[in-house]
Amino acid sequence: MKKTNKTKTSKKWVEIVPYGIIGGMIPSASTMLFKNKKGEERFAVWFSELQSRIAINQNLHKEKVFNFVQKILSSAGITPKYCFFIKREQGRDIVKILFNGKLKPMEFYADEVVSFCMVNQCRFFCSPDFFEHHIGGEIPKRFKNISLLGKAPTYLN
Repeated sequence: MKKTNKTKTSKKWVEIVPYGIIGGMIPSASTMLFKNKKGEERFAVWFSELQSRIAINQNLHKEKVFNFVQKILSSAGITPKYCFFIKREQGRDIVKILFNGKLKPMEFYADEVVSFCMVNQCRFFCSPDFFEHHIGGEIPKRFKNISLLGKAPTYLN
């Protein structure tokens, strides 16, 4: 894995926030929308239906979805703090999660961990060119037959 210098404090990172979810049809997929803090630029991340439902339930009902995992991490003095969108591979976004405590940063597919990061109130970041790479971006093979255009999003805080 290639090391980047000062991931947390580098000026090249733009803080982004979860904006909304455009639902798919079960058992298909949904799209999580992110926007920069100014709301001027947006991009989408393909999600499984389960991940999008977790994000919506957490936002609307404040359910303790990952409570057991949070308790285990907390007992070890570890909490997820930052989630950086770092690259795209084969139509899937890769994030790096930074933790408080003695756990080294780890990379994951975004569609598998963003709802966990939201539950843990992580701050999200991406590089400015990340928005450009997502315009008309490639759809992952597992979501190819899904039409989400024209659906209204469920807005998140």
